[in-house]
Amino acid sequence: MASWKEHFADCEAQLGKGNGWVTVHHWLDELAKIYWPWMGHRVHRHTKEGVEVVRSKWGDVAAKAAEIHILKDEGAILSEKEMHERYGLEIEEIKKIDEQRKDES
Repeated sequence: MASWKEHFADCEAQLGKGNGWVTVHHWLDELAKIYWPWMGHRVHRHTKEGVEVVRSKWGDVAAKAAEIHILKDEGAILSEKEMHERYGLEIEEIKKIDEQRKDES
């Protein structure tokens, strides 16, 4: 698991200086506080589908920043289904966590 400083540096090295893509890194890791210390937040956004959401929100270069972030954290960019398998949780269990989180908001 890389720090945000490492993610910023990786993006600047590959995408150019001056933009660490803070918004992208924040969005990718936004759910981490809910799941801490389990890395389950990654099943939501550290995925192929997550990259496409970033692309739709902020464009192609931002999607590349998301890919760099995910590759650093996961070593591969997997689908949501593959991520569920990697972390050993059923989709219904994750939905329950999400529903509890919504109820608490």
